[in-house]
Amino acid sequence: MSGFKVYHTQRNKWYVIVKNWPLGLLLRHLPVNPLSSMRQALFLALLKGRGGAALRARLDVLKNLRSLLSKRRAVQALNKLSTGEIELLFSPMRGLSRPFSGKCVNSDE
Repeated sequence: MSGFKVYHTQRNKWYVIVKNWPLGLLLRHLPVNPLSSMRQALFLALLKGRGGAALRARLDVLKNLRSLLSKRRAVQALNKLSTGEIELLFSPMRGLSRPFSGKCVNSDE
């Protein structure tokens, strides 16, 4: 994986989390996410030589936090799902495919 790909993958992951996750999910999963993220960065640094790109991505997220929080307010104002409904989307057994599992396409519509 190139440094470019590592940087953008890590940065965009955190952009999505900060902007889109409801506060309840952030508070519930935040203690786990930084630890997992630190393990990923250490792996990239030690085994792949891409730790600098991963660290730079995280620093850019912090640098852009004010803008991200402003965008977060706009995104959260449009939210129509409860935290529980959103959390179900993260479950492999109840994930994104479930809403479509019992539906068929009707050509008359």
